[in-house]
Amino acid sequence: MRENLSKRLQRLQTDGKSIITSNHEQTRRSASVGDTELANLGFDRLDDHVWCRTSTHELGADLWQRIGQYQRSGLILPDHPGPYVFFDAETTGLGVGAGTVAFLSGCGFLESDGVFRLYQYIMSDYPGEPAYLEMLAGHLSPDVRIVSYNGKSFDTSVLTTRFLMNGIPWIRPAQLDLLYTVRRLYRSRIGRCNLGNVEEELLGIHRHMDIPGAEVPQRYFMFLETGAAELLKPVIAHHEQDIVSLVRLLVFVEDDLQRDHSERKADPAGMARHVVPVDVERAICLLSPYVKTDHPFGESRRAMILQAGLLKRVGRTHEAVPLWRSLYRPGGSVTAGIELAKYFEHRAGQPESALAICREMWETALESRVREALDHRIERLLRRVRDRTSDE
Repeated sequence: MRENLSKRLQRLQTDGKSIITSNHEQTRRSASVGDTELANLGFDRLDDHVWCRTSTHELGADLWQRIGQYQRSGLILPDHPGPYVFFDAETTGLGVGAGTVAFLSGCGFLESDGVFRLYQYIMSDYPGEPAYLEMLAGHLSPDVRIVSYNGKSFDTSVLTTRFLMNGIPWIRPAQLDLLYTVRRLYRSRIGRCNLGNVEEELLGIHRHMDIPGAEVPQRYFMFLETGAAELLKPVIAHHEQDIVSLVRLLVFVEDDLQRDHSERKADPAGMARHVVPVDVERAICLLSPYVKTDHPFGESRRAMILQAGLLKRVGRTHEAVPLWRSLYRPGGSVTAGIELAKYFEHRAGQPESALAICREMWETALESRVREALDHRIERLLRRVRDRTSDE
């Protein structure tokens, strides 16, 4: 019995050594294959497990000039002075927790001659993450402005976690995330605001045989297991196109906001809301071409509601009155009717006019809560009218 047990232990020990040796050989073979294939894909080794691929794209000197112009007079860029780094990352998952790693990151720079230079950093194995992050930190310094698409809530959040976990200090730079801009300006026009649909609808870019985003992590895991970097070829191409599209999208949005209103693709209300935090008066001017007091419907209605509110905010309430009148019309907007009543009661000193409007609204109101709110206002206005009549 002892001999049998001893033999079994020896056999397990021998088998274990064989398995370990085999795994080491497979790992070395996979790493060797991976190194060769990454080099074939245009990557240069910077560290044991960090590689970089540099590509250039001729986007034209006029594009550089337009960005410089928009930094001074645009509607988006003056809030985000450069220099700009156009950034995107591919990750091992969709969460921003500790288990998600950014294995492929790109930093792009537009040069004065219109050449866009893109650096794509890839981590060929997890031990290379500290060196990989140090290289990214060199591009993403506190003085730059990151331009991304859904990077503010995801990509740079993943990076922040990875820097913390590796004990590497990193001050997250200011960030212009074009996803929020596009949603505000174009969602009512194009529907879905994922980058692929935005490219098709706004930039006229149609990707063919593009890799689904859900497939990206699995390809990276297979690369780690087999060293077959060819698996990553469509991921790298997808990533490159994402970043180049960021430059084109940024300029497209600024160009669009400078066009005549009849040619703009941006939603007027969304456009004004985007500008309001920076310049309320400019937002009012942007809305003016869309305001049609004889047609308070659809796009015109949204523009009128927003413009009236902005006029009131800057103390030009008398200019908002025609808009509220058009929106109100008996049976129309209760909000506009209330604003009219407030104006006549508190600014014009005409409680009788305010009372007439409130009574009209009460007659046409369909909801009991609206009538209840109007009851209180009507009671107060009746008292004011009686007091005024007795004083006379």
